[in-house]
Amino acid sequence: MDLACFLYSSTGRIAEFDSDCEDILTVATQRNAELGLTGLLHCEEGMFFQWLEGPPDAVAMMRETICRDPRHTGVRVLAEGPIDERKFAAWSMRKSTRADGSVLDWLADREVSLRNLRDYAQELLVFMQTRILAI
Repeated sequence: MDLACFLYSSTGRIAEFDSDCEDILTVATQRNAELGLTGLLHCEEGMFFQWLEGPPDAVAMMRETICRDPRHTGVRVLAEGPIDERKFAAWSMRKSTRADGSVLDWLADREVSLRNLRDYAQELLVFMQTRILAI
């Protein structure tokens, strides 16, 4: 089966951030299951960090949907393209927050430059896989 991924960060609406996180999780869990997508959504300090994986057409459709969603501004594509295997196969969508671990602290501790997208994306994925999968 062909698989693709999409990893991005975006800024959320500050006043509605907590409710937007819950709404996105609720809708994504159901829609992703229908589309064969899996992934993780991390919400922290008014920012979204999300990894999606699954059939390339479904990933591309969700990329476009997210980029048009008014709950996201400044969508920054960190990684996308074909992958060999799923990283988060157990969940149609899992949500984590700063209470589960801070991605911002993780990146700062590793002195990752936000300008180097390859390193940023790689460390974000490592954070998601090691810190979040451990909870």
